[in-house]
Amino acid sequence: MTPDCQSQILSAARKRFQQFGYGKTSMQEIAADCGMSAANLYRYYEGKLNIGEAVLRRELAKVHAACDTALSDAGPEFAPQLVAFFHAIIDTARKQQRQSPLLSELFITVVRIQPRVRIEFVAALKQKITALAATAQESGLIRSGDPAEQADLILVACLTFVLPRLIIVEPLGDPRPHVVTVIDCLIAGLAMEKQPA
Repeated sequence: MTPDCQSQILSAARKRFQQFGYGKTSMQEIAADCGMSAANLYRYYEGKLNIGEAVLRRELAKVHAACDTALSDAGPEFAPQLVAFFHAIIDTARKQQRQSPLLSELFITVVRIQPRVRIEFVAALKQKITALAATAQESGLIRSGDPAEQADLILVACLTFVLPRLIIVEPLGDPRPHVVTVIDCLIAGLAMEKQPA
């Protein structure tokens, strides 16, 4: 598949999903928007779910790009880096929801059927946090330990700031102000020496 053709298909699909929702979009409609037959479209993608997954991965790539930008702007300190990181996730999810509310349906459908997409997304976030934790350890900002375990702890404590559904529904109100409080608590805990069991 040529990159141009792939991009055309995914752009047409995203536009359809954005306007009508994933459930109300057919392969025939996506194919027609690309100026090809449905049979030809099936040569490129096995089905609508495969297209949906590819579109969702593009949307999740925007979240990763926003996180990378936020981290590069946050400076060298661990707490501000984490706050910027989670603010970027929240802000990107909110922006995507404002601009394309029906794409939320796409996320829910794809991750339910293809949970590896969610698992890979969270694993990539964990990888970034692990690198930050390792640097914070080297700087003496947090205690020594397995940075991957520390990243797990941070992610578990911050799931409300990561899962798009929770960001959109906001069960506890605006999550942004809570990020600083949660990160401060986590950093304080990670800075303390472990007590013997």
